[in-house]
Amino acid sequence: MLFCATSHQALEHAMELRSENWPICPFFSSNCKPMVSLKRARETTLAMRVWESTLELVGIPREYIVKVIDGSVTRQ
Repeated sequence: MLFCATSHQALEHAMELRSENWPICPFFSSNCKPMVSLKRARETTLAMRVWESTLELVGIPREYIVKVIDGSVTRQ
C-alpha cells in the first residue's frame, strides 16, 4: 500500500487509465507492477451493489457514510 500511496509510477498509471475513461482506480500486483483488472471488476453497477450489500451486512446506514464523507459527522 505504501507503494501505491507514494510512487510516481502509481500516479502515472492512474492518470493513463483516467485518460481512457476507466471508472475505477488502477490495480497493482503484490510486486508493485501495474495490472489490468478483469472486465467484471470494472463494472461500477456491480461495485455499487457490493458496496450497498456490505453496508447492510455490517449495519451501517448509507446516509451515515455520506455524512462521514462530507464531514458533517464529528467524533465524540
